[in-house]
Formats: sequence, structure tokens, C-alpha cells
Amino acid sequence: MESYASTWRQTLTKLRFPAAVPYMVPAFKLGASGSVVGVVVAEISTGLKGGIGRLIIEYAREATGDPAKVFTAVFGAAALGLTMAGFVAISDVLLMRNRPKETTT
Repeated sequence: MESYASTWRQTLTKLRFPAAVPYMVPAFKLGASGSVVGVVVAEISTGLKGGIGRLIIEYAREATGDPAKVFTAVFGAAALGLTMAGFVAISDVLLMRNRPKETTT
């Protein structure tokens, strides 16, 4: 890129960022689902009102009569983590749409 007299911004947008996307996407998927786990654990430990972690605590106290409530909150947290990972996967498709496909010989 230096032989074409490109600026650092052109090098970043046309060479470095597209080459780094395949390595960043798996990290973003793990980070998106891991952040949901972190938020739920933080809500459980601090007892913030209105969060999924707080619902797990409240429903666990009442679980003797209806254990399905606890699983509802846990499955809600799992669905939220999968949704966040899905958003990253969709952005991966959008970012990689112009990239040439691998050929096997």
C-alpha cells in the first residue's frame, strides 16, 4: 500500500480492517454472550431491581411452589445471550459479503 502512496486511513479501511474481521468476529461472539453472563451475575450479587439476575433471586425464593418461574428467567438470560451472538453473526455476514470465497482444490 505504501507503493501506491496510500494514506494510513486508506490502508486501514481497505487492507488492515478487512483482513482482521475473520479474527475479530469469534471474539465478538464470545464477548457478546459473556457480557450477558456478566450482567446477570452482577445483578445477582448487587441485587439491582428490574434485571434478569434479580428475577432469578426472587423466583428462587418462591421456587417451592412453581419451579418453572426460575427456569423462565434462566432461559430468558440464555435467549438474550443467543440474541446478542446472533447480532454479531449478522454483522459478520454484512461485513464479509464482498470478501472472496475460499476455494478448495
